[in-house]
Amino acid sequence: MLAGCLLWAGLIFAKVAPAEQPRSLVQAVAKRMTPTVVKLETPDGILSGTIITEDGLVLTCAHIPAEVGTKVTVGLSDGRRLTGLVKSKLPKPGESRRGKDVALVQIRGGGKFAFARLGQSRGLGVEDPLIAIGFPDTMLYGEDRWKDPAYVRLGHPVVQPYPTLPTELFTSIYATGGDSGGALFDARGDLVGVCVRGDLSGSNAQYIRMEAAVAGWRTLAGDRKLPAIGPRVRSALRYRQLALNVAPEIRSAVVEIRSREQWIGFGTVVGDGLILAKASELGPDLRVVLDGGAVALADVAATDPVRDLALVRLTYAPELTKPVKPVRWKPTAALAPGAMVAVATPGDFTPLIGVSCFPARPVPPIAGIIPIGVKSVDGGVEITEIWQSY
Repeated sequence: MLAGCLLWAGLIFAKVAPAEQPRSLVQAVAKRMTPTVVKLETPDGILSGTIITEDGLVLTCAHIPAEVGTKVTVGLSDGRRLTGLVKSKLPKPGESRRGKDVALVQIRGGGKFAFARLGQSRGLGVEDPLIAIGFPDTMLYGEDRWKDPAYVRLGHPVVQPYPTLPTELFTSIYATGGDSGGALFDARGDLVGVCVRGDLSGSNAQYIRMEAAVAGWRTLAGDRKLPAIGPRVRSALRYRQLALNVAPEIRSAVVEIRSREQWIGFGTVVGDGLILAKASELGPDLRVVLDGGAVALADVAATDPVRDLALVRLTYAPELTKPVKPVRWKPTAALAPGAMVAVATPGDFTPLIGVSCFPARPVPPIAGIIPIGVKSVDGGVEITEIWQSY
């Protein structure tokens, strides 16, 4: 329902250390750590993993659909496809995966690899930014799933209303098919978790904390030396700070739109008394609430049904928008994965933040997919299975 506009969140950031400038933080981590994240393919599905040693040892989840000793295909971010061997799993066969669910895959050949340093998740709070990178199975691009680019997502830890194990970390990050085994990095780029599942909506992805892999290292790797672990240092940057550091001049260009005195969404001043809004949300008796609280009558000047956009104009007082600096346009192709973006909102609302997940690319016109299984019964069909996002 929200009809805000996607804008840079980070034009003005005062008193923030250069290494933690919100505008560049996630993008810098994504650029540095994406080469450490791999796609693993087995005959029964794909998932993600993270290289944690220079010789190609990959940390992933134990529910990888391949037994210990099985060969798998490892896809690197540079397009190479190498062979890997499932070395070990934690927990052992017959034990519950709850609170564990990690495994090791060894890449064969390929020389030296970029690798991630292990981090510590203890002490992370709900305001600490977390960065997820993985290779989801989007099913949008045909049979060759290796062409799917690695995604980048921003989130933070969340508190669950029910008891959890000490080795589990719940987040606000979205997860979908192929994300299992995917990497979770802290704001410094240290690996702090391994993705194991998401809820039915795909949101609130659950991760196994890195401490679980460290505790089970001997079971996983035998006498092999444990890789280096980074210090437990929390970022000085907070998730709420990212949201509230949207440039003030951008927020002044965002207005509230009402229909029949009911709030229906946001619009953005683009100049000459015109406001860009979501066409399908507009109704009769339009009013626009400008920055500062002024209310003006409005009507629809033009629409673009294909893109569901509309230009709303102030009917009698277009000059009210003159003090507002119109927003600047930026081509979406210029947004690299990890570039910070925000749904800019008026001052009374908290802006929603995120990052550019994939490089810009066309989405093919395919039919929607419903994640359920059905069977025929008298009078119709019966749902037999609902597939959870992993």
